[in-house]
Amino acid sequence: MGAPSDLWATVWTTISRGDDATGKRELDQLLARDRAQATHGMTKAGLTLLHQAASSGCAECARVLLEHGAEPSHTSRKGNQSPLHWAAIRNHPEVARVLLDADADASILNADNDSPLKVALDNGNLDVALVLDPSRTEEVWQYGLFHLGLMPPAPPGAARSAAGAGARPAKATGADAGRDPALWDLLRTLKAHDKESRLLRKLLEQSQQTHGLGSSADRLGTVLQQQLRAAEDSSRKLRRLLDER
Repeated sequence: MGAPSDLWATVWTTISRGDDATGKRELDQLLARDRAQATHGMTKAGLTLLHQAASSGCAECARVLLEHGAEPSHTSRKGNQSPLHWAAIRNHPEVARVLLDADADASILNADNDSPLKVALDNGNLDVALVLDPSRTEEVWQYGLFHLGLMPPAPPGAARSAAGAGARPAKATGADAGRDPALWDLLRTLKAHDKESRLLRKLLEQSQQTHGLGSSADRLGTVLQQQLRAAEDSSRKLRRLLDER
């Protein structure tokens, strides 16, 4: 097939930005010019436009690619990642639905021997995990609580059973998130605050290494400390709300 064309590279870049509408328009042009390259062209690592659409949450681009013959279960040369793995990593449930509707194989294991469901759970991406296996709402929810440290430690292996066969996790307190969407919103917000806290701690550590280099560095450290306290305070409040549910 040869190296990807400039237009293919343009579509790749647009999709990577998560611009589904523009990506679709450019993709339509590429399909009209070279359908095989649009659906089966890939990078040196074996990543297709469908992988990129799955990674960036471009559900419409993914749908168009599949309708024109893209392989829903194609795995990359590097990491043996399928488009479903990328949707799971990035927490894009709508793309996961599109892929599953096209008969994407959810049982494929990547180079780490992980299924898309396992990848979703290990990243705390509960929305896409429930799309990958909607029959296990309670297990996925409990695993998510355990993974984010929002429930007491479960017996060895119990919290990971949602990712594969095995005993059910220990019963968690609180309502089943599948029947209470507000809990999902709380959990997503908490995850965002925890991620912000980790980033702020890292930035604060770096700023402290430059202590004494000037007033600007000192002011930056003070601002980072204030932001970190605010993020940690928000996380504590959200955890209390979850405990009360």
